[in-house]
Amino acid sequence: PVKYVQPAKPKSYKPRQVYVPPTERFPSETVHNTSYQPIDAETRRNCRPIGGPPKDNLTMCGPFDHNTTHRMSYEPLPCVEPAQRYYPREHDLKGRGPMQDMTTYRHDFTPKPIQPVQPYKYVDTIGLPDKCHPMSGDTTYRLSFTPIDYSCIDKPHSYRPSQQWVPPSQPFPRETTYNTSYMPVEPLTKPIPKCKPCWVRPSVPMETRTTYTE
Repeated sequence: PVKYVQPAKPKSYKPRQVYVPPTERFPSETVHNTSYQPIDAETRRNCRPIGGPPKDNLTMCGPFDHNTTHRMSYEPLPCVEPAQRYYPREHDLKGRGPMQDMTTYRHDFTPKPIQPVQPYKYVDTIGLPDKCHPMSGDTTYRLSFTPIDYSCIDKPHSYRPSQQWVPPSQPFPRETTYNTSYMPVEPLTKPIPKCKPCWVRPSVPMETRTTYTE
């Protein structure tokens, strides 16, 4: 039998990172500590402002005038008396006498002396079964499709070919589509150097005159 062998784990060429402890101590001064220096409690108590009622910065030259723009623009009309109201004499909300029960619907649709038509209903001919005449359990489906006794019928012979596993005589090939399509590439022994031009010092000095100086 063919046994699967797990391939070895490839060697990693990743550079190792080793922690190097710092030689100098980390500074403990923060932005808050350097901005807000501690102050003595006695000094803080002496520097506290003295509270008091607020003082008005605006001073008035004289008494406040009660005239507004609306009062000066719309003055009252002289010699004009307000109009008197006239109420109707017979203004009784309770009404007189009992309330009428006649409505618009009753006035328009009065009862008619007509007898209603008696409906013609068919008499039920199928009555419920009683104890003397119980209901039969036979239905149309049961009477049409009677059960078949399969014990008297032989099982049909199956002509399906029998399948039996036969172990292979040769080992399974290990070549896959990926291995045959992508062959390993051998790395170059020495990389090709890049052609980088060298810097050449200029022989002519740079002109110092600019558009601004001119």
